[in-house]
Amino acid sequence: MQSLEEKSPETQLVWDKIQYNITDSISLKISKENFQKLKKISEMLTSIFLKGNNGKTDGKSFALIEFDSVKFETIFLESKKFKEKIFLYNRHRPIIYNSKSFKILKNSHIIPYIISTNSSKQAEYDIELMENKILKDSWIFFQNDEFFNSFFKFQGVSFWQSLKPFLIHFFNKKILDSISEIDHAKKFLLDKKPSAVLLLSESGVTEQIILKLSEKFSIQSVLLQHGLMLDNPSAENYNKILGGNLPVNSTKFFAWGNSSADYILQSNNYNDKIETVGSPNIDRIFLQRKNIDKKSNTVLLLATGPRNQQFVGHNVNEWNKYENLIKKISSVIAKYNLDLIIKRHPDMAESNFSKNFSQEFPNVKILKHAEILDLLLLSKIVISVGASSSIFEAQILEKPVISVMADHDIYGSTKSVSESCIEIKINDFEENFSKLISDHQSYQQVVQNANNELKENFDNIGQSAKKILDSLKNLKGKNS
Repeated sequence: MQSLEEKSPETQLVWDKIQYNITDSISLKISKENFQKLKKISEMLTSIFLKGNNGKTDGKSFALIEFDSVKFETIFLESKKFKEKIFLYNRHRPIIYNSKSFKILKNSHIIPYIISTNSSKQAEYDIELMENKILKDSWIFFQNDEFFNSFFKFQGVSFWQSLKPFLIHFFNKKILDSISEIDHAKKFLLDKKPSAVLLLSESGVTEQIILKLSEKFSIQSVLLQHGLMLDNPSAENYNKILGGNLPVNSTKFFAWGNSSADYILQSNNYNDKIETVGSPNIDRIFLQRKNIDKKSNTVLLLATGPRNQQFVGHNVNEWNKYENLIKKISSVIAKYNLDLIIKRHPDMAESNFSKNFSQEFPNVKILKHAEILDLLLLSKIVISVGASSSIFEAQILEKPVISVMADHDIYGSTKSVSESCIEIKINDFEENFSKLISDHQSYQQVVQNANNELKENFDNIGQSAKKILDSLKNLKGKNS
């Protein structure tokens, strides 16, 4: 292990390399610069084959911020029945990335907004002037050693002098991109004048910029719930800051259903912000029920391990415990001659399994980037290590779910998960799994319990895209 003094300030951040998926199980890590080149090619093809964003916008219009057309397919397709203009503003996420995303966008009425590559000399000069001013101010700011020595202190020992060159380097490296992104977002909002913007998080860079500018330009901002809401009281800061799941800066919050709305009402004073609309992603999966493999012999294991964004992701003992837990589950499933697919979380901040695991379980298929819908359709039973929104995705297809609690899941489970599936510790896994396999009545009871809970967790099942677009259209002006 290197100390900070031994490392170069040129050390890369996790997101300085971006994961580019080649197949379901193979991916490459490419530099951010190369990713941007690929993204520009994608945007060039989009501008050639799909509708453009030229011209002024008359009447009401709306903007989707950093949306994946595959995951939110129902919104894209529902847009064809919607007379108002809807723009897609993706700066971090590619507008199209495979044939399916291209087809969905092509068959929608959503207009991708593509940044012009022809910037004026004046615009370039203004950005350079702003960069130099910020760099000068930041240099003065970082010289306040007295404050930073006391702030960056652990057990009475300050590590500010070791950390200082890294923070200055990373700040200086990111500032030009940040200024450019603010400039692009400002031009987009002033040009298209959307009545409201729809976001999936408040923590992303694009989303933070759009939120601040929307407030400045009196544009409604709506946060659409996109993942599981952690209801542990100690997870409030995680939900607010890292997850960006709470409507701290948004003017409205579109919740999945009553359970999410109740949590937000209990933890914060957001009464006038909340509307329950359902989940477009749940609808996407719900509408594929007819394609379920009814003769399946496959068990799908949803495996989320310790991540580097949390302290447990840097603890070797926690990772070993997690891998041993996965091995125990795999060993039990092997006894019943069932096929096992392990779907790992796509997050780059999660380490890989050891070579020993693949040697011990050579017939287990391990995927990191596969489309979850395809895997759910061919599975008989779904197992989740820790709480995951994919539990609900499995349940909407009437798959029985066993949730195995994990120590590295530091905020624990949620009420909506605990009450909708079999939630156990690893020592009780074999007994419960065996019962699901051998007892049809138990199998059906787990499915029925989940169906009852889904009605509490999700409104407008099968109709949420229409509900979302109608609610956007009916939003009153921010100043009205």
